[in-house]
Amino acid sequence: MTSMHVDLRMIQHATTLASERNYAKAANLLHLSQSALSRSILELEKRVGKKLFDRNNGGVQPTEVGRLFLNHAEVILEKASDMDRDLRQVTERKGGELKVGAGTYPTDMFLGQAVGRLTVMRPGIQVEVIHDQVVDLIQRLRKRELDLLVGDAAWLQGADDITAIPLKSHQGYAVVRAGHPLLSKKEISLESVFAFPLVASGRAASRLAALAAKVGDSKNGAGLQARWLPAVMTESLSMMCSTVANSDAITLLPLQLALAECDRGRLAILPLELPWLNIAFSVMHLAHRPLSPLGGDFLHAIKEADAALLDEETKSAIRLSKLWRMPAAKRRLKK
Repeated sequence: MTSMHVDLRMIQHATTLASERNYAKAANLLHLSQSALSRSILELEKRVGKKLFDRNNGGVQPTEVGRLFLNHAEVILEKASDMDRDLRQVTERKGGELKVGAGTYPTDMFLGQAVGRLTVMRPGIQVEVIHDQVVDLIQRLRKRELDLLVGDAAWLQGADDITAIPLKSHQGYAVVRAGHPLLSKKEISLESVFAFPLVASGRAASRLAALAAKVGDSKNGAGLQARWLPAVMTESLSMMCSTVANSDAITLLPLQLALAECDRGRLAILPLELPWLNIAFSVMHLAHRPLSPLGGDFLHAIKEADAALLDEETKSAIRLSKLWRMPAAKRRLKK
């Protein structure tokens, strides 16, 4: 075993055979003849010094030594793929591919701006952005179907196989249709807000309760969890806004997205402070798989776009706070 010399081609042959459990199918995927694949596996077993596969009525099965070999083989192939990717990106400095997972809110808040910045930094790149719930995207990240993920790291639940790089914190606001009954009230309480249906992400209820409890607002946290379950669940912010614009439902939006809808005349921001509705997203990647040079550039672009958004939100929040002190009839937020 100490003098074993195995190349990547042989390792790829073994992992494909283990996956397909059939020489003919594996050979077809590898664009080899079945006899050529058989010779490659026999040569690999000769170099390892042990039998790696058994044939039986159910097809091909790895032996105990074979399973140990395959565990290491998967890691070797992943590292080789990462090295090839990184070297190409460093030497070419143009082009490259990046697969990014994005949660519901970051997509519309700052990810588009970040991708735009990246295309300027890296001409010829290909970026694929995949939208889904973060809990599902985390599983895709673990399967190496994504290079990185932008979303709420709270769903990692303490897992140590993924590195989370925190971004800025953003304040959320309760948003309703223009002319909503709550807008005519002199004072708005959480109790009155709870009386209306919530339009939000399918996992919003537990996350909202956790946010409230984190700042010590356990009473409101319990109320959110028990009484404010989403009546309409969607991962589309556009659908959230359209649903609210055509009903008495309420949704929760970051400030700049809420203001954009207010400018259209469809929605209005409730004059209600929700300090617990504050969230910081993160850029996540596999802990044992460092970001590629292209991924590092994208992280930089994300941080710039996120910081620019927070600066805009801070200025708008000051004007919004002043606006809320005015009589309802005079309220109009100017850019």
